[in-house]
Amino acid sequence: MNLPRFKATSVELIGSGFRRRDLSCHFLNAAVQACTRGWQGPHLFQLSLAGLGSHEASQIAGSLRSFTMLEHLDLSWNALGSEGIGLLIDSLASCPSLTCLNLGGNDLQSSGIERVAAALPRCSSLCTLVVHNNLVGQSGGARLADALASCTRLTSLDLSDNLLGSGGVAHLAAALPAARLRWLDLSGNRVADDGT
Repeated sequence: MNLPRFKATSVELIGSGFRRRDLSCHFLNAAVQACTRGWQGPHLFQLSLAGLGSHEASQIAGSLRSFTMLEHLDLSWNALGSEGIGLLIDSLASCPSLTCLNLGGNDLQSSGIERVAAALPRCSSLCTLVVHNNLVGQSGGARLADALASCTRLTSLDLSDNLLGSGGVAHLAAALPAARLRWLDLSGNRVADDGT
């Protein structure tokens, strides 16, 4: 079955029934409107390197409620910060099919990752969480570790390059038995040679 293909920053239909949104900041409003007008089936939003900040995060947050079939959301390498993720994260609870969330490289810091951690129990389908390069620090890592116990479907976690330090990694290790992780990236977190 041939599906129509639309290029140039709008919509590309891939495979049999899988829809993908590959958006840039300039076309965000038009794409959101198109998505809310009858698209059915699973969705992937690729918004990496789109120059998104807190203003755009507010627009996306309002639109996420319409995307009940959203499975994959990639917001990596933008400038969301703690404020932007605060605007977005509560909307993710209205995406019951969300299995993959990539927030890497958004300068979330400890306060932003604490907001992510608070929302994790409401993201019951989440299998993959990517939060590398966010300057999370030891306290943010500890807060995220505490939330992992409620993430019964989470199998992949990327916390690389977040300055967790030995204390943050130790806190995470204590939480891991309750989680079902199969893949964990903790590289670049300044852990002492003895692992403590």
